[in-house]
Amino acid sequence: VERANKELSSNGTISSDYFAELSKRIDRRKNFASDKKTPLLMIPEIDTKIKAIGRGMTGLLLAPFASGKGLGLVHIDVAYAIQNLNVLHVTLEDPLQEVEDRLDASLTSIALNKLHLLPKRLRIRWKRICRRIGGRIRIVDMTATGCKVSDLEKLYHQFAQEGFVADAIIADYDDYIRPEHKY
Repeated sequence: VERANKELSSNGTISSDYFAELSKRIDRRKNFASDKKTPLLMIPEIDTKIKAIGRGMTGLLLAPFASGKGLGLVHIDVAYAIQNLNVLHVTLEDPLQEVEDRLDASLTSIALNKLHLLPKRLRIRWKRICRRIGGRIRIVDMTATGCKVSDLEKLYHQFAQEGFVADAIIADYDDYIRPEHKY
């Protein structure tokens, strides 16, 4: 305990005079959008009330069955990519084609059920999107294999070795993440 106390007290301990530094805290909070720890969700009503999931955090979207959680995750993919964050989207429930279609619709503002009717408009809008956020979203389909948390970690390291360091890992659907050990 003594050794641990010494290590904790000597490494990175920060202190502040709480009552003397109100101005610093006010200045820090002035520009909520510049908070690099938590990116915005690009929904003003939500961004003004809560902070999104940032680096080193774990988050969960909860909603009733078939209520749009997958679309919500795709929206988070896009919002983070727009803010220059790399997103690794691991799908464990929905097939790859469905996730790609959702992303196409979200990025190009073309209705999901009209993507097949408007290929020319899709191509034109796609070029503009690629210039803005090209290469920031990767999708991995693990619907057939499922995964464990350690598999997600290996996937992260594999992509990092290839030069794609993910700032966010989005896994859809947590029920299909298997436990490391059974007890």
